[in-house]
Amino acid sequence: MSDRTLPPDLADDLGERVADWYAETTLLRAQSIVPLADGAWVALTPRWPDSFATNCVVVRRDPGGDRLVTWVDEHLGGAGLAHRYVSAYCDLSEQTLARLVDAGYELTALVEMALPLPAAVTPGDARAEPVDLDETGLLHRVLWTDEWMPGISDSEVTQLVERRLDDSAGETLSWAVRDPAASHPVSGDLVASTDLCLRGWTGEIDAVATLKAFRGKGYAAALMASAIEAATARGCTHVVLTALADDWPRTWYSRLGFVEVGVAWEALRGDDGITFASSREATA
Repeated sequence: MSDRTLPPDLADDLGERVADWYAETTLLRAQSIVPLADGAWVALTPRWPDSFATNCVVVRRDPGGDRLVTWVDEHLGGAGLAHRYVSAYCDLSEQTLARLVDAGYELTALVEMALPLPAAVTPGDARAEPVDLDETGLLHRVLWTDEWMPGISDSEVTQLVERRLDDSAGETLSWAVRDPAASHPVSGDLVASTDLCLRGWTGEIDAVATLKAFRGKGYAAALMASAIEAATARGCTHVVLTALADDWPRTWYSRLGFVEVGVAWEALRGDDGITFASSREATA
């Protein structure tokens, strides 16, 4: 068992398995990890210093707010990073959440959702096509700049897009939808896309996104149908995703058959005033 593989922990419980999968995936994506305590690590990736997800403190159980704040300041601050970020693949107590808020963190509540396979989603008339990560990266550049994090710097966008190309956590597949009415100078006729990261028994559907001007045409359903079909063909028993606890995609995913299996939290303190919560929306 490597230091990036978590020990068995209630492995028969789907919610625990999903949370373990997410924590392991975060650790696998980092260049280096440092164990902090039982169920807690710091993940660092110097080549992508502006990436929250690969430069963070990861916890699978609540260590208390004081320890979290101290760990983040010591390890992320010590690495010279401009952000302070926590990925908690567990619920956090009111006391821990309050301590993070007092320390200047923005909190984002997430639900972890899973869909047993085989399953099918009706795509409607829209068609999603498999594309390489470089191509969907063009659409991601537009989404980060115009919709997910307006005000983000060009260098940050480049890191967030290019980090997908060297993902060491598993095989990543990508799909996109084209619309002839679109003619963006960067993304051309691409208007919607999603990724599927495959590792072991499951695949994560991530970044289901449609440009605002092209929503309501069934493009997100077409993307979901393609990703679910691919995960089934690869022998996965489930597909998983996370949704903002207080936003509408949570209900939309439920209608597709996803069930809520766990709670997660993100905590961010950034020096540039940019918030992270909006970038987690599934802009279907």
